[in-house]
Amino acid sequence: MKSEIAKVTVASLRDLITRTGFGATVVEEKVLIVQHTKCRYSVSCRIGADGQSVENIQFRAAWATSGVNFHFVNEWNYRNRFTKLYLDDRSDPIIEFDVVTVAIAEAHLEECLGLWHTSLDNFLPK
Repeated sequence: MKSEIAKVTVASLRDLITRTGFGATVVEEKVLIVQHTKCRYSVSCRIGADGQSVENIQFRAAWATSGVNFHFVNEWNYRNRFTKLYLDDRSDPIIEFDVVTVAIAEAHLEECLGLWHTSLDNFLPK
């Protein structure tokens, strides 16, 4: 059984994503860009008072595409409890997933990452 993560950092989060088989690059001090099998997405980290530990993260993917309407968005949000889908001002779809990382077990963080990837797989065309 995996132990608690004492402190999630941007580097440890990058390493976790990389271990799951996806390339992750730190593009800004608190932002990772990840290459998923079907798209790229960002991971934004909110840093705690100590200047290093990540208190929460937000996974985010966006597409410039048509064909997604409010009915689809409502159905998606009803079926996918933890991720949220919305349309931007140009009606392009955006999926987000927020995770609190304070005192999180590594196994739970891995499970959250798996849930995020499953959501992307379910949204994107086969």
